[in-house]
Amino acid sequence: MRQIIVSLLLMGFAASGVDAAVELRWEPQDQTIPLGGSGHVSVMIDEPLDLRTIELWVEFDPGILTGIHGQPGELFYESGCTLFSDFQDDVPGQWYGTAIALGFDCWLTGPGELYRWDFDGHSPGFSPVNAVQVRLYDPDAVVLEDVTLPGTHVFVGNGTEAPLPPPSELGLRLHPNPFNPTCRIELEGRGAARLEVFDLSGHRVSSPWSGVLGETERTLTWTGRNDQGQPLPSGVYLFRLVDERGNQATRRGLLIK
Repeated sequence: MRQIIVSLLLMGFAASGVDAAVELRWEPQDQTIPLGGSGHVSVMIDEPLDLRTIELWVEFDPGILTGIHGQPGELFYESGCTLFSDFQDDVPGQWYGTAIALGFDCWLTGPGELYRWDFDGHSPGFSPVNAVQVRLYDPDAVVLEDVTLPGTHVFVGNGTEAPLPPPSELGLRLHPNPFNPTCRIELEGRGAARLEVFDLSGHRVSSPWSGVLGETERTLTWTGRNDQGQPLPSGVYLFRLVDERGNQATRRGLLIK
């Protein structure tokens, strides 16, 4: 019902304007929060575009994160416009958010923060945060074309109380990538470490290696199977190398069958 209200509000503006290709980004990227701690991600725009509206449909892992609330970003509040905003999180692992600057002669201009989502980390693990769909509207309420928002990730736990992990000196490479079904994994670093593989829902599907890294590079082979020896389906998998200090290196790999 509230999304219908958003559509009716937008229909009240003139339908004219030009298309634009825009890449948004999450900030911060690939953050780590302590177990039981709180964090946030903001949708940022780096271009000096005039905008009236943002709409977001986002997925995350509800087994790792609990959403608190969503709200318009600083660009909306700094615009001085009257705002209409909405946030819905009735479906586990999904949320919808929107912010609209009301008035024919009132809008906002980038760069800056468009929307913010706050959350808690209630279980240790790894959650992707992916925009299923994102829409931007120009001051004439025309939808901009080719708007993208690459995903980000939130790690909960890992024995750190800092909001971001320490600078990583680890190395992680996959060859080939894409692979079918075997890939060679090259690890670099010092000290105790472990390698984990996650699917895009944030669930750990494999722990192919743990041990001690030294001065020389370590190479191992992963056969695209889970810890029970079962072959995994085609798709994108997230590889994470973590050492005893909480440093980490991540890579995305594409399994094709």
